[in-house]
Amino acid sequence: MNTQTTTIKKATKTKRTGKSLIHTVNNCPGSVMDQLGITTEQAERMMNLRRVFPLDIESRTEPNYDARKIWERIGKPYGRFRKWAEQYIKPLQQCERRKAQICAILTPTKTKPRQDYRLSRDVAMHLAMQANTNEGENIRQYFLDMEDLATKLMVNRYQRVNLIAEADKALTHAAMVRHGERAKAGEIGRSAVQYLANVDVQDIASMIAEVLSGFRAGAWREVTGKGIRDILSADDLDEYARLYNVAEAIYAAGQDLDQIKEVLSKACKRRVDPWQYLEAEQLAEIEKAHQARTAAKMEEEAVEEDW
Repeated sequence: MNTQTTTIKKATKTKRTGKSLIHTVNNCPGSVMDQLGITTEQAERMMNLRRVFPLDIESRTEPNYDARKIWERIGKPYGRFRKWAEQYIKPLQQCERRKAQICAILTPTKTKPRQDYRLSRDVAMHLAMQANTNEGENIRQYFLDMEDLATKLMVNRYQRVNLIAEADKALTHAAMVRHGERAKAGEIGRSAVQYLANVDVQDIASMIAEVLSGFRAGAWREVTGKGIRDILSADDLDEYARLYNVAEAIYAAGQDLDQIKEVLSKACKRRVDPWQYLEAEQLAEIEKAHQARTAAKMEEEAVEEDW
């Protein structure tokens, strides 16, 4: 058997962790909040306040919040921070359950040091509720909204990272095994294994995007600046993950890409509506990008057949 010799770019080995799919409560964009069922009012409140009070996801009791900023945001009760602190913060310092959640600090000023405090999330919510003002209720609701978002992101993250990243790893492993066997048989050089495995993984990911939405993955990224699975809603992403697992199983069983696409087309139960994610101008752009990428792929395949 003749060994096919081609010039192939050196593959860059990347660890598939799903990191690009992760959002946190402190950087989650409004579009993702909308997909998760967060109301416009909640989203606006969170994006406005999290710049001042980013949520400490790890702990409700660590004193990480500036009491003076809390006081300002709840309407500056008593008119002076010191008076408010004497009425509300100092009594909590005497409470056995709360005192570890309040940290008294001295802030340097041009004259004498200023008494300040850092509060835990629980204490901040407690003080906001006691303020009995619209501003105080807004702060309290902000923390509740952020906790709700954190829970929804956790569920979404499981779908995005655990399911899809594991499928990524399994598919990459199967591709490495397939092309490794080809190298052993002398069909390709060993240096080509990683590259060809990556090509197969990318082609399958693009195939899934096309079956699901009508457009190749590269077209989505070209027009939106993001991969399709960074854009999809939870329900659409669930179908993406299911198709990815189907594709991985078929590929591992030895089927070629044409056979995989045929099975995926029949197996797809939920088609993505691009109108849900794209503006009219973007729809026209993605159509052109898809056609260009499809033509380039066909030309590439034709060159490979000539070999």
